[in-house]
Amino acid sequence: MSELIFENGEEEKLRVPEAEEDNGGVDKGMEILNNPIHGMYIPSILMICGSIIMYLVTSYKRCLVFIPMTIFIVLYRFFLAINKKKVSLNFDTWSRFELDDKFIISRDSCIYTFKLGSEDETLNCPPGSSVAIQAFEHEETGEILFELPKEKDVEEKEESEEDDDAEEKETQPPIDISKYKEICRFYNPISSSTTKGTFDLLIKSNPNGKFSKKIASNSYKGLQLNFKGFIGTYDHNKSILDYSKFVMLAGGSGLTPMLQVISKIIEDKTKGVDIELIYSNKTKKDILLKNELDEINDSQESINVTYITDDDEGLLSFVDIKDKVEDLENTRFLICGNQAFRDHALDLLSKNYEIDTKGNKQVFVF
Repeated sequence: MSELIFENGEEEKLRVPEAEEDNGGVDKGMEILNNPIHGMYIPSILMICGSIIMYLVTSYKRCLVFIPMTIFIVLYRFFLAINKKKVSLNFDTWSRFELDDKFIISRDSCIYTFKLGSEDETLNCPPGSSVAIQAFEHEETGEILFELPKEKDVEEKEESEEDDDAEEKETQPPIDISKYKEICRFYNPISSSTTKGTFDLLIKSNPNGKFSKKIASNSYKGLQLNFKGFIGTYDHNKSILDYSKFVMLAGGSGLTPMLQVISKIIEDKTKGVDIELIYSNKTKKDILLKNELDEINDSQESINVTYITDDDEGLLSFVDIKDKVEDLENTRFLICGNQAFRDHALDLLSKNYEIDTKGNKQVFVF
């Protein structure tokens, strides 16, 4: 695991200072007018009501001309708002987002909050889908970069090194961009689809994961990463139509797509769907977002959370699953975790329920 992730202590919230913004001399108090309620709806209602009152008092018909004018202005501003609204994330091109906050939740996991393109925008990630983060890995050294240096920057660095006491100081070899290959890592956003302006990623620092350790050690002000999305084949709408029970088998950071599905069901107030989340970890300290899960378990009658913590090999057993399944045909199994956990979970279902886990829609692996 990366020690750098603990440099501020476990369970400490690390706030990344925001860059200073130029308000163009506009009083910050005027920003309230950017809110549609204060900047458009209330003034429009006052204008229309005022025009009607003026007409009733004076019988001057020209007072009513303000009513269509106001309606026209409202429609015009609404049209501009629709056109101005953009989707920051798409599947075809990379979008660059800046880190806004970092919150340590366990000894090797953090929640990273990234800014969207505007404060009013929402990510709207479909449940069960992930976003891709772009990076570049050196073919020989394994070094990870989130952005390749431009050729101009490389040339300027070489010239600068040549000017600094070339006889006494050895210059570093020039960066060979051709040695770096593009790589991607995929993460499921855990923030609500209705969250405006930002989105959250839960990233676990794997001891052998160069990519996750690079993020953990580079979570500083101004860090910008390239994102693309969304990636995934899970069809939530069809899933809740075809099945009335979900048994979720999650291990470690495999909790994230399960949280997406659970959050969607809670937000939509979906009825007729029961969820059994079986969450496996080696120790109690490894349980991620336990307070949030406990709150869901206590507040939602149709959602039950079971924790499994055992240092023995396997962790999950069929005994943990069989009591959760009453009607096998109407039950869908959702599985997510590392490769060993996925293989183990699939093996349990295959042997005990005689389910062909390959190509079977009843079993979905994220």
